[in-house]
Amino acid sequence: MINWGIIDGNFFLRRNFSAAKNAKTLLEDGHIGLVKSFLSTIFKYRTDLGFENVIIAWDKLPYKKLADITEYKQDRHYATEEDVARLDELIKEASGKNLEELEKQREALIYDIQCEKIFHHAKNSLLSNLSDSKIINLRLTGYEADDIAYLTSRHLSSKGESCILVSVDSDWLTFLQPNVSFFKETLHRSRRKGQLYTFDTAPDKESSEEIGCSLYEVGNLKEVYTGGHNNVSGYKHKSVSFVDFAKGMLTENVELPEFEYFNKRVKALNINNYDNTDMINLLESRLTDKNSDQHAKDYLKYLGPSFVNKYESLGGPKVVGGFLL
Repeated sequence: MINWGIIDGNFFLRRNFSAAKNAKTLLEDGHIGLVKSFLSTIFKYRTDLGFENVIIAWDKLPYKKLADITEYKQDRHYATEEDVARLDELIKEASGKNLEELEKQREALIYDIQCEKIFHHAKNSLLSNLSDSKIINLRLTGYEADDIAYLTSRHLSSKGESCILVSVDSDWLTFLQPNVSFFKETLHRSRRKGQLYTFDTAPDKESSEEIGCSLYEVGNLKEVYTGGHNNVSGYKHKSVSFVDFAKGMLTENVELPEFEYFNKRVKALNINNYDNTDMINLLESRLTDKNSDQHAKDYLKYLGPSFVNKYESLGGPKVVGGFLL
């Protein structure tokens, strides 16, 4: 059995949220319904993929990377009361079909806001009620779930522990290591099944060997070169191949067009360039946490007996003398 399953909390909570929202069951079921759905997903992956312990990685703004890449993930917007107020002003001046359309938009906007409140209530409920449990939630200001998954799997792997990462995010493919695998889920499971990757089957393994760097570095270099999916502007000088760009960045080749600008971005994306002491200390404190988990058990009992049974089957970290075994 694999020692650790490291789950992309933000993605799976948001995915289950979207399914309930689209099915119009979210408001009726409330945050408890979403919590149950999320935990059922976690436990199902544990059964299907065969890992003993659970770590859930969460985002927490503001990200460290924003200091040098100000547009990083800044294209994402969720409905707010301010949006409703702006729409109300337009409605005052509207009439006829335009008024009807604006009123429909207002109704949809209010529904979005109500749903977002449930999402955040569910997330806060999970984080607060499972804080001292065998389900380890990791969330720290400045870190994305991606950063936590990478740092955590690397740290555990260095201690001889096996890990499997679970997300839809293709960036996680670059976190693969000899003792770390990755189950890449699909956005539409009804159309296509997820795929399991190991270090030996990593899509970028050949590139990392050609360039002479880690898979993780390849991922960061690719994001800067192509622009990726995180709203990062890409390298416009396409006469320079990706391999030449990557080698030039790693060897500090100042002859590359706009070297200083893009080199700064490559370094900003690499979480290893930051002081991660607090993150590792948080992980270690949770691994060695000896606080009672009775509150978590009571919470899970409230959710339903099946959650308690599944929780009790978790192995929990084996710690001797401060070191994982």
